[in-house]
Amino acid sequence: MPDEIVDKVCETSDVVVNFEHEILRGRILFEPKYGILSFHSGDVRKYRGRPAAFWQFINGENEIGVTLQRLTDDLDGGFPIVIKSADISDASTYWEVKVKQNRLYDDMLVEGIRLIQDPDFSIERPDELGDLTRQEDIEVWRNTGRLVLKDILGRVTK
Repeated sequence: MPDEIVDKVCETSDVVVNFEHEILRGRILFEPKYGILSFHSGDVRKYRGRPAAFWQFINGENEIGVTLQRLTDDLDGGFPIVIKSADISDASTYWEVKVKQNRLYDDMLVEGIRLIQDPDFSIERPDELGDLTRQEDIEVWRNTGRLVLKDILGRVTK
């Protein structure tokens, strides 16, 4: 990001929220007083990269998570501010998993902004982070086939 944009952002903002899920690097990550907050569609302690919900569904997880994190140079390896989870053991389809996951985002940003301003709140990195998966690393046909099959089976058994 060009220096003049970083300077302007820091003049006008104490915190930046990244809704675009773009990978940011450089000065912009560390200049705003409270950093850059970004949503990740997984619990970074278990799933980093993309697409987290896909893997949680395929792997038969009983829980889905989302993270509001303060970004660092590490992809989905920032400092978690808020982590929420929901039970998906009764979800038969990927759609049901995504609906439950999307409900977790409610009020997450408000809670995160309150926390980062609280002088008693300390941001700590988890002891362990999940494996990093990248969209391009997925064996597309095999895993897409697994998703479709599991989704069909879920619909049939409902």
